[in-house]
Amino acid sequence: MLRTINNTNIIITILLIKIIPTTVIIITTTTTSIIITIFNNRTTTTATSSANTKHSTQATHLHPVSFIVLKRPATMADTRIPMRIVVVVVVVVVVVVVVVVVVVVVVVRVVVIVVAVVVVASAVVVVVVVVVVVEVVVVAVVVVVVVVIVVVVLVVAYSSSSSSSSSTSSSSSCSCSCCCCCSDSSTNTFLPM
Repeated sequence: MLRTINNTNIIITILLIKIIPTTVIIITTTTTSIIITIFNNRTTTTATSSANTKHSTQATHLHPVSFIVLKRPATMADTRIPMRIVVVVVVVVVVVVVVVVVVVVVVVRVVVIVVAVVVVASAVVVVVVVVVVVEVVVVAVVVVVVVVIVVVVLVVAYSSSSSSSSSTSSSSSCSCSCCCCCSDSSTNTFLPM
């Protein structure tokens, strides 16, 4: 009778713990796919700018919005980070988190099976409850970490997009009513000359 209870608890424990890594992998894989899709869409988005001169019309240039611009003090140049690097960093962080969680889950499984084999049924019930609680906490932490990463990346990307679009609109709004235009290298805009 005692042996049957032990076997039942071991089976229940394994089934419960099996759900945890699968859930974590699904969440992280979906999140990574969403991030990659968002940044792929952003890198294919283009901004156009043109300037007219007296003698010829400058051709329209397509500039891929493929950088995150980190604003720095006026005396220092802004830092431009390519979107692809950001995506790679995010994916690496998510993969590392998944690997750590899976390793923790495997270790916990081994401990649970060993304890379930060598102790009595009443202790196994306690172990099952503790394991389930610990792994639920681990999954919650993983989900929070992934969500925070996504939110931070999207906020930085959105603020960068807003600043770049405002600078683009300011440069494109320049209308040269005089003989020619000069380029202001400090602001990257065209000014009447």
